[in-house]
Amino acid sequence: MLKIYNVNVNHHRDMLQQSYRDIEKSLSEMTVESTKLSYDNGLLRAAIVQLQSQFDSVPALLDELTHLRRSSVAMETKYTQVGSVCISSQWRRSCGCSGLTAWCSG
Repeated sequence: MLKIYNVNVNHHRDMLQQSYRDIEKSLSEMTVESTKLSYDNGLLRAAIVQLQSQFDSVPALLDELTHLRRSSVAMETKYTQVGSVCISSQWRRSCGCSGLTAWCSG
């Protein structure tokens, strides 16, 4: 009976040691995964900060774009006016008109 008892004790001790090894392995794997998650979390937070900064700059960029569009329209209008004046001036010179009359008979 003593021999059977020793076998059972040895078997239970081996099972307990294996359980401890399994637990240590699981804890080690969980620590590694936790470290990876912390690293990924840091990367995501950095990306969020960058995206938030870009998002916050959108209203200023839209204001600048609106200003540039208005400037572009104003320049196009001036260009058209200058072109018209140049064409009108060349036409007056070619027909001999002084440009002071409302209608040129040329």
